[in-house]
Amino acid sequence: MPTTPPPDWITHAKPGDRRLLDQEEYWVAADGTVLTIAEMSTAHLANVAGLLRANATRLHMLAMADALLDLLEADAHGAITAEAMTHHLTGESIATLDADDFVQTCPLARAIHRELARRHTPPP
Repeated sequence: MPTTPPPDWITHAKPGDRRLLDQEEYWVAADGTVLTIAEMSTAHLANVAGLLRANATRLHMLAMADALLDLLEADAHGAITAEAMTHHLTGESIATLDADDFVQTCPLARAIHRELARRHTPPP
């Protein structure tokens, strides 16, 4: 369980905020309650894992749109993004992943799978 309170953006995030995928400590429930992954019930974790898989295409498209906007903004300022650097160094990109792989490799999904494994419950 985290020893510090959640960042301000999480306390104001709406359910479904795509930024939740990029961190591994918190989930925002449908009623807006901020929960740590560790305090969620096994059933709730399994439901969120299923929700992520069911929305994989939409989440992947949103992430690619965010990456494209970041690339365009960085290019306009002569900067480079982490996504561009990753592609330059590895040849891999968010665009080379299919939607299911993208969702399953995001920090939130990995944290949920680790917590389910710790509880000896396979992800759905």
